[in-house]
Amino acid sequence: MNLLLLEPSDFISGSVVRISGRRLRQLADVIRAEPGKRCKAGLLNGLTGTAELLSITPETAELSVAWNGEPPPKLAVTLIAALPRPKTFLKVLHTATVMGTERMIFIESWKVDKSYWSTPLIGPESVRENLLLALEQAGDTVLPAVEFRRRFKPFVEDELPGVAAGTTAIAGHPAAEASLPRHLSGKITLVVGPEGGFTEYEIGLLAANGVTPMSFGRRIMRTEFAVTALLARRLTRPLAVLTDAGAQIAAGDYARRTDLHTGDEIEALSRSFDKMADAVQEKIADLEADVQRREDFVGAFTHELKTPMTSIIGYADMLHTMQTDPDEQREAAAAIVHEGRRLEALSRKLLALLGLNEEGVELTAVPLPALWPRLHAACPDVSLRTPAAAPTVRGDADLLLDLLCNLVQNAAKASAPGAPVLVLCAQAGDAVTLTVADRGCGIPPELIPRVTEPFYMVDKSRARRQGGSGLGLALCQRIAAAHGSALRIESEPGRGTRVSVTLPVWKEDAP
Repeated sequence: MNLLLLEPSDFISGSVVRISGRRLRQLADVIRAEPGKRCKAGLLNGLTGTAELLSITPETAELSVAWNGEPPPKLAVTLIAALPRPKTFLKVLHTATVMGTERMIFIESWKVDKSYWSTPLIGPESVRENLLLALEQAGDTVLPAVEFRRRFKPFVEDELPGVAAGTTAIAGHPAAEASLPRHLSGKITLVVGPEGGFTEYEIGLLAANGVTPMSFGRRIMRTEFAVTALLARRLTRPLAVLTDAGAQIAAGDYARRTDLHTGDEIEALSRSFDKMADAVQEKIADLEADVQRREDFVGAFTHELKTPMTSIIGYADMLHTMQTDPDEQREAAAAIVHEGRRLEALSRKLLALLGLNEEGVELTAVPLPALWPRLHAACPDVSLRTPAAAPTVRGDADLLLDLLCNLVQNAAKASAPGAPVLVLCAQAGDAVTLTVADRGCGIPPELIPRVTEPFYMVDKSRARRQGGSGLGLALCQRIAAAHGSALRIESEPGRGTRVSVTLPVWKEDAP
């Protein structure tokens, strides 16, 4: 007994029930229950839950019950079977109930022995008792509908079309050309004949009323085997969907999902499977995007490296092989120095960028006013204005100096010669926002999302003339990220640009 099945008549007060007879013997002899022990319970045609044994005697047992769950969902299957011999009938009844069949209709057929209809085993009390036993085994509470029809032709012509409406209706017939599919889905009406199958007249009448004859296989000759095989195919269909989805995902179809709605553990498994597939697809997309970024990075780096190297080699070759006047020599040397310095800046920023990817950053107290002299010294050619007062922030002093240097130098390059570049500081609560502002050429709004990409330059020719590498803002973005922040860029063409980063105020008790 997988479930103690209770009825309303078992209740003696509130949540307390009293049982006797077969169920008592199950508790005493099979489960060997003692007061305080719990078991799974269910209310006939109702909820499931637990029952705690309060007391037990040779005559009765009393239990306290609590309901907290739903019974397992039924299979969307209506079984129509020619009434088999009595013992087989009980097997079919039990099997179909355990497997969750919603409705069973047992019908007359030419090969059904008339004596089968007189057996007490198909009486209401016998049927109910066997259904209850099957429900207990299945952990279910809901009785299936069990009906009997003594007249074949009136049932097939008058009732069957309504029963089969909206379902896949299948009748077993050994001579049928079509074979039963491996998996069945949706609502199903299964029609199973007697031992030896339906007559040709009967199968023709079924076909005329919307039922498709199919071969169940040469080896399925007995009624109870046919019922088991058919219901098993209905049950295993979700598993087949899961298997097929797994194979397709393994083959590269990462968008494949199961989306099963069976109302049971398989549906929960389907949801978990689909969540896993979502995560896999997301990871694959991230990996593909990362690979693309790396390829773009390598391509851009190769290009940025090739351009100054080509210039250096060209000018050096001119100095080596050609007779040049002093002015041309000075021009060539200046170009070599300029491109060499650009290569130096490129390699320095590239190493800094890669270093931020590999090493963690230890954040300490950084008094911002202590950075201003270092910032002025690092940007001697910039008309730089820094705030007179500023708080202490939580960060890395050298990295913050690199961030400000890059932002200030970018601002100076975008501005007219001698135009001021402003460093602003605004505190709001426990956060400080540092802003570098200029009144230069500005950035078109559609390009702002791209300016932090490595090697991206709004005006490549101007940037290269000024020694730019396209790595400055990318490095600033990484430095900001290492401080738990991000760059915020506001710009308007012809009116200038503001680049901000927000940092936490230093606290002595900060972790």
